[in-house]
Amino acid sequence: MSREFFQIRAEIEAKILWCTTAGVSPADRDMLERLIAELEAQALAERQGKDRPPEPNVPSRPDPPRPPPAPALPKSERFHSVKLEFDRQIELLDTELEGQSLQKKQRRRLKRQRDLLASQRGETLNRLMREEAPVDLLRRHDEAEVALRVHAERTRRGLVTWQRYCEQLKQEWRYAVAQWEADPATRADQVRDHAVQRLRPQLEQLFKGRLAGPPIEKLPWRMLPPPQPGENGLAKMLTDIRTIFPGVRFEEARLEFAYHLGPVHIYVGLGEFEGYLAFLFSQTNRVLLDCPMSGNAAYIFREDWRILSRLSKTELLNYHSPEVERVIHDPDGHWRFRIRACLRF
Repeated sequence: MSREFFQIRAEIEAKILWCTTAGVSPADRDMLERLIAELEAQALAERQGKDRPPEPNVPSRPDPPRPPPAPALPKSERFHSVKLEFDRQIELLDTELEGQSLQKKQRRRLKRQRDLLASQRGETLNRLMREEAPVDLLRRHDEAEVALRVHAERTRRGLVTWQRYCEQLKQEWRYAVAQWEADPATRADQVRDHAVQRLRPQLEQLFKGRLAGPPIEKLPWRMLPPPQPGENGLAKMLTDIRTIFPGVRFEEARLEFAYHLGPVHIYVGLGEFEGYLAFLFSQTNRVLLDCPMSGNAAYIFREDWRILSRLSKTELLNYHSPEVERVIHDPDGHWRFRIRACLRF
């Protein structure tokens, strides 16, 4: 990702901040339109990653043709009388089961009787139909029943195979997407695309007059009271910081070192650098950003710290290394000398 892209983006953001307070003139509108077009063209020119892998084309579920239904067997008067008798007995058992005074053991016994009677009903009625049906009709009925069972089994197996195949396609696609997202070129393209997608709606709202007054993007820093000399001033600064970040354990050695360098202004980070403090000095244009919480490095900005601090740490280190220096707090204390050297103290 080239430096030119971020220069154009920083110029657009600075112009938007100006227009939100001073108003949008026709010349400002033309300039912003030209800059956003340049930003989009630059993002397209710097695109190096491949397109996102498309979702897999899942084939339709297999559905073999269903065989014709089995011909119905005839039902005689004897069949209907036996059926009515079974239905009457089952209905009597259902009535007893609806009683409220039954004990659990009695209810379980009645349920077993009802299930056994329902099973006997099906077997008996089926046997009566087969005994009274013609031989030719019975043969065609059995052949159709076998064909239906074979069809059901083939459908089940086909469905299982289709589901496994679809899951394999999805797994391969998810793996391809993970590889695509892990590509550094893809991440750089996403950073550029996100910047363009964020700025374009802001310009449209600005041109419609909906952003008059406060700026579009709040400055991610909060100014602390002016530092006072001496140990009382250091204690006051530590008290203010603990009030802003209650319950956080600080490494006070970092704050004491930065405070004894003699800053004229101190800011507290609210955005990407939340938990950081920015120290500005009268004897240098460089700005020190340090975090009193362990696991965070210090950053020294050579220029444009207000604009560059809006970016993520990854963007700063990858694409703005000439303007930013990172210092790791080593246990030997060499970080103090490195910070002084970067600040040119």
